[in-house]
Amino acid sequence: MERIHEEIGETTFLCIPRGDEAVYIERIDGKQVNLLALSLGGSMLLHTGSAPRALLAFEPEATWDTYLDGVKLEAFTPKSFTTRKAVIDELRATRERGYAISDEDVTPGVASIGVPIFDHTGTVKASLSIGGLRDAILGDGSTALELARAGAAEISRTLGHN
Repeated sequence: MERIHEEIGETTFLCIPRGDEAVYIERIDGKQVNLLALSLGGSMLLHTGSAPRALLAFEPEATWDTYLDGVKLEAFTPKSFTTRKAVIDELRATRERGYAISDEDVTPGVASIGVPIFDHTGTVKASLSIGGLRDAILGDGSTALELARAGAAEISRTLGHN
């Protein structure tokens, strides 16, 4: 996380699942923008934002149904996923591409990339994300995706994942 932060200078997060939520257990603040909505020790529902979605997307689809039966899909912004179909479509897209994208669906003007971290059994145990102003994360020339993927892969390897 420190190497990622040094290179990109954006807020870097590590989160783990806890019930229907993702808990942010480590955070290095961005040099330009601090994402105040996501405090250390704070949590978000698993369908909200890239780090939580990276956790949920790699669970069995039956888990998605159970989860969606138990949570309220509230809008944070006009881009929030507020229907069961929209959440499932985004979870499938996340699983297919291997990482989650949050594009102003939590905070206007803010984007993030979330990548799952797997253990030796192939089970998702955590996620790593990089967030900041939309252009810094998703704009041309951004290295956020490559850094997040490399960081998550490195952590996964230390947990015994191939």
